[in-house]
Amino acid sequence: MLPAFGVTPAPAAPVTPGQETGELLNTREEQEETSVTRTFNRNAVPNSVRHLGSWFVVGQVLDERGQSTKMRYSPTTLGELRLHEPGDFSDMDVAVDAAEDHAWLDGVWLRLPRPYFVLAIPECYDFFDRLAKWVRPFAARLGGYWERPSGTKNVIGILRSDAEFEGGLAEYRETLQFPIREGLFPITGQPLHGLRHDPDSTNQQALATVLAGMRRDIDLLRRMSQCSYSFRQLYLF
Repeated sequence: MLPAFGVTPAPAAPVTPGQETGELLNTREEQEETSVTRTFNRNAVPNSVRHLGSWFVVGQVLDERGQSTKMRYSPTTLGELRLHEPGDFSDMDVAVDAAEDHAWLDGVWLRLPRPYFVLAIPECYDFFDRLAKWVRPFAARLGGYWERPSGTKNVIGILRSDAEFEGGLAEYRETLQFPIREGLFPITGQPLHGLRHDPDSTNQQALATVLAGMRRDIDLLRRMSQCSYSFRQLYLF
């Protein structure tokens, strides 16, 4: 499950829980197929995010039914991550080092604290994998750091806001948008071209305009059905 939307709720599990006794997926073929840290560009991540002490890693395991799932792990202890234990988290470099040094780990994630938040936009790419034309100028106007989560057609932006606002599913100018506070997010280290700015430099005036213009008096179930399964799994449930 992915982080639930909202301003202050406790973060939901970003990955489907496995069994404590789950078997690690560590065959060479599975390692090569699942490893994502080989392309992680450390220098692309802004320092304000890079040095947050809230990074962790994930790895593939087999549950009791023999199905592959993911578990969260501490990059400092390599044990199962305890969300309420600060010492289980690290800065970005320690987390990436752990993922690169242990082939059974296949992803680097971030628990994003206030005043930062994520603005998620679903289904930004078409059948030919072309980014919708409106997304890039929209993101550039807001500033911040923007990525495409691996294996999805979605875009997420890490932004900063010291103001309170309502999170959750919303519509802005006929596009679905999801402001998420205090969630858990996969980070690839591969920003969208030209959109790797520091979240501390978020254009607050432009952001305030967007947040104020978000509508929630819409048929959420109908609009949610337009999102891909991967997006609904990652951000909605």
